[in-house]
Amino acid sequence: MKNIALVPLLLSLSCGTPETAAEPNFGASSQALPPVDNLVWNGGTMFHNPKVYVTFWGSDWTTGVGTAPADTTTASNYIITFWQRMGGSPWMGTQSQYCSDAAVGDILCAPGSANFTNPTDVFQGWWFDDSDDPPASVNRLSIEWETQFARDHFGAYDSESILVIYTPPGVYDALTATGGSACAWHSGAETEDGAVPAGHYAYIYIPWLPSKGAGCGANLGSPTDDLFGHGILDGFSKASGHEFAETVTDPFYGNGWTDSTGLKGENGDKCNANAGVRNVGFGGANGFFAVQPLWSNAAGGCDLGSTPAVSFDATSYNFGTVEVAMKTTAQPFVVKNTGNADLKIDFAAASGANPGDYWIYEDDCAGKTLRPSSDDTCVIWVMFVPWAFGARSAALSVFSNAPLMPFVTLTGNGTLQRMGFLPNAVQLLGTLVGTSSSAVVRMVNLGSKAQLISAARLVDSTRSFSMVGDQCTGATLLPKASCIVNVQFTPRSTAAVNAFITVQGAGENKPWAVRVKGKGEGPEGQLSSTALAFDDVLIGASAAQTVTVRSIGRAALSLGNIVSSSGDFTVANGCPQSIATGSSCTLTVTFRPSATLQRGGTIIVNTNGRPLSLAVGGEGQRPQGVIDAGRLGFAGRPGTKSVRFLNAGAGTLHVTSVSVTGDFSVVHNCALLAAGAQCSLNVTYLGTHNGNPNGSLFISDDGWSGQHVIPLYGQPHLAK
Repeated sequence: MKNIALVPLLLSLSCGTPETAAEPNFGASSQALPPVDNLVWNGGTMFHNPKVYVTFWGSDWTTGVGTAPADTTTASNYIITFWQRMGGSPWMGTQSQYCSDAAVGDILCAPGSANFTNPTDVFQGWWFDDSDDPPASVNRLSIEWETQFARDHFGAYDSESILVIYTPPGVYDALTATGGSACAWHSGAETEDGAVPAGHYAYIYIPWLPSKGAGCGANLGSPTDDLFGHGILDGFSKASGHEFAETVTDPFYGNGWTDSTGLKGENGDKCNANAGVRNVGFGGANGFFAVQPLWSNAAGGCDLGSTPAVSFDATSYNFGTVEVAMKTTAQPFVVKNTGNADLKIDFAAASGANPGDYWIYEDDCAGKTLRPSSDDTCVIWVMFVPWAFGARSAALSVFSNAPLMPFVTLTGNGTLQRMGFLPNAVQLLGTLVGTSSSAVVRMVNLGSKAQLISAARLVDSTRSFSMVGDQCTGATLLPKASCIVNVQFTPRSTAAVNAFITVQGAGENKPWAVRVKGKGEGPEGQLSSTALAFDDVLIGASAAQTVTVRSIGRAALSLGNIVSSSGDFTVANGCPQSIATGSSCTLTVTFRPSATLQRGGTIIVNTNGRPLSLAVGGEGQRPQGVIDAGRLGFAGRPGTKSVRFLNAGAGTLHVTSVSVTGDFSVVHNCALLAAGAQCSLNVTYLGTHNGNPNGSLFISDDGWSGQHVIPLYGQPHLAK
């Protein structure tokens, strides 16, 4: 391939001195280019609806190299997830202000202009090219050679296609190697004269960044690494986003949107200071990534887009020392949105060592939306109820659309009470629904002074308990003396429920309390398995498995309707109308896949007790042709090379046609291939054409993949 006099634009993350060669190196120092002025339109090229194609070059990406999370497997998943979530994000939306039909020298676009659209589907796919490993020291020519292979592999011939090349650990070019001046760069290339389709295209080169440390972005968004890669892999999201933003607004250096300095600063370069990097939420699981601000003419500075942020009015709170099983008054914690986008709160929760000791008494934040930079607030009320002696701790946080989850550290201590209960917890289990059982709770004066009891009460929101005897109210308990309260449990369902008996001492600020637990019994079923996994099943065929329903309750079990969340799984009910306690019957689950790949769902068996849940899963299969070569090259000499074609799927694969174009011929024995079978194709380079010697091998089948295309090269492309 030949270059079209395009200068690579480089990230200014590693230290160095700008080069003074014919192709200058910008962003080479550890300082960002100063935002001295706005970007201006130079009248050249910019992209409106770009399409990104990612290539992981070399076998290290598929075999796995490094130690997690700084390994190639984790990194490729991190990179793919970033590209999938980045399109349409508010962060990249800051660049939607730039257009291609402004007057040269303008800094703003008129309404209705041809702007960058920030498409949600910007990411078109990825490719693990392990057919050839890159050399340890790549150069611009070899990188552009790989972009051409990627272009052909994806069919990425659209004028706004962007080819992104990632190389594995140990592979760098002169600009990104140790002592080099860049972390990543973008540029453009032009196809070989006579190639189809002709023209120039944009590409980005990003080497292995974790080994380059904080200078190339590691741990700039997350100081601590997690299993997904946040932290050590932060450089990949920062560099990828930086280069993409510059490629969109100035794909072929200097004629798009740049500032008016002699250095032609682009939107990424002008805001490249590491201090501006932070995690921004893109949505979904693990959906926050470290990115840098991008230059915004509309804002007159560097802009991270719209991101909500949770802020509490306290970072910690100590409830002090409280008697075991006694509750404190509720403590308010105020939540505010300190970001620059709407904060949508789902709910508050306690986590950590002893979350059950901290009760969220009232959650005013649940379901609320807090506007940024406003007086909008909400309050979470928390009570401390220690259930054991000694130090008790937890963390209060809210689940929301913010990328980060700050928390309030909650602490307190449980201590012995002066009055004790025997037993210290009451459990009324095994009571049939509709019947009653009872228990005696004895209160003992453990102190050294007499205690007058002013009142004994039952606190029960479930209406399942009642006090049927009270000898404590009005009693005076001498040291070591006791009184009793009788509690009755009448379960309304088979659910587990709680209540409290509180005893208030005269002159005491807080009552003493004992927890009462109950669980009703009735009809109850149990499945022999909670999940069924089916082997691969061909489309159009079916497979069946059985699951046993056993009645384990204290009353006969009846089955109601059976609901499947997926039409691929159906259930035949072989059970009688009533199943006696200790008896069982069988359900038959049939899997008929309607499509390939993983199919799954949940089957709910409704009963006169609790519903029973069964997870089901399987994979639909069909034949799948796989070829063992990504391309064939003949180095300009006539000759024959063989490739193998394998049925890697299930069932019989029908090869419907085989053909070649260009200066080639093919002979093969491919027709019907059973699962696991293979055939051979012998491709011959004839060497008879004086023009373009290149072509393609086409294989069509009735399997999953459909058609396979392999580039054929009679002689290598030479740089000009």
